[in-house]
Amino acid sequence: TGRYLVIGIALFYFVMGGVRALPLLLIAYSAITALVPVYVYRVARALHAPEAAARRAGWLAALSPCFVFWSGSLYKEGLALLILSVAAYHTLLLLSRWNRWSLAILVVCDLALWGVRTYLAILLGLAVSVSLLWGRLAWTGRFLSVPAVARHAVVLAAFALVIMYVGVTLRAD
Repeated sequence: TGRYLVIGIALFYFVMGGVRALPLLLIAYSAITALVPVYVYRVARALHAPEAAARRAGWLAALSPCFVFWSGSLYKEGLALLILSVAAYHTLLLLSRWNRWSLAILVVCDLALWGVRTYLAILLGLAVSVSLLWGRLAWTGRFLSVPAVARHAVVLAAFALVIMYVGVTLRAD
């Protein structure tokens, strides 16, 4: 499952003209994974946390020793944490209002997570599907209408198909 990270590193070296610029690669990777505290803040605000609590959550994520270690080196965990944070934020956006872009980003996050940590992609697909099916009840405090249940069932089926398709092709390889 680490082949996508290796492909990314190879692509970086290709763009750099073959120059072995490991510090630049580390800076680029750290800059990408530095978005995790931003998404932790956004998730906290989407959960209606006070501004100060959301800011503290972002700072705690940024100053976590594990996060600093993962984002400061080329470990896959920093990227997996970013993907999970983006997926959590867009799941919360979908719970508050239906948005095509958030759904597309969730599918991309699940596929990207499949390349980083396969078992997390399966868990993410399951968690997002269950939260989209039953999470609306907790937010609205009322029963779902038939079209909403049908729409959520279609989303669940789409995630299940993506997971099965990737699993079958992985198994076939």
